[in-house]
Amino acid sequence: MPITNGHPVETGCVLSSPYGWHNHARMIATAVDLGFALDVAGQRDVDAYDTGEYTHESLTEIVMDIMDEAERWLNDHTPALCNDCGQPVELTDSGAWWVHISPFDRQACGTFFADTAQHYVWHWHDGEFFLSPLCDDEDTCTDETCAHWS
Repeated sequence: MPITNGHPVETGCVLSSPYGWHNHARMIATAVDLGFALDVAGQRDVDAYDTGEYTHESLTEIVMDIMDEAERWLNDHTPALCNDCGQPVELTDSGAWWVHISPFDRQACGTFFADTAQHYVWHWHDGEFFLSPLCDDEDTCTDETCAHWS
């Protein structure tokens, strides 16, 4: 199961399309619930956008910028996972191998260097917001839940 900022999260459709443009505010709320920092002014803008109670069109741009920042934050805080034990891994400085982030996990798993890891990506598709697995080779992938199929 993927982990975002230390919180286990389920893959799949996080926000479905029937909520329409309200999903923009709901997506930001999801990121905030997982640890994304949104200041008071940003929250006020998101709330005004969500209720439709605003008079200046630039608010839409402001909220879209917050959404982009929240999506980047979610992806930056969802590490790849070890294929053997499911614990978070990161690339070595050389970029050649995946290693466990925690030295304890490294010892407990027994896999010290791996050439692949399970990746996850937060993304929009057809008005819905997903957390999906992302494979290393889309040419041979048959997993229709994989993000590159979107």
